[in-house]
Amino acid sequence: MYKAKITITPRKNVPDPEGQFVETALQDIGFDGVHNIRIGKYITLDIDADTAWDAQAQAEAMCRLLLAKTSMETYRIAIEDAS
Repeated sequence: MYKAKITITPRKNVPDPEGQFVETALQDIGFDGVHNIRIGKYITLDIDADTAWDAQAQAEAMCRLLLAKTSMETYRIAIEDAS
């Protein structure tokens, strides 16, 4: 069994209204040195697979097919042994 840790964020060329809102709010309360906030998703899941490579391949397919909007988001996957 393997644990997949997936981080999904907006692509750099895609506007991030939520990040822009948070940036403005932080600046309004005095955090003037904060810039370029990007807000995304963090997903963890356990995968039954024989090898870490197989777990990585399954997580990649999950991201491409459902978890990430690949035209607008990028993703990073970390695989750990969950045994």
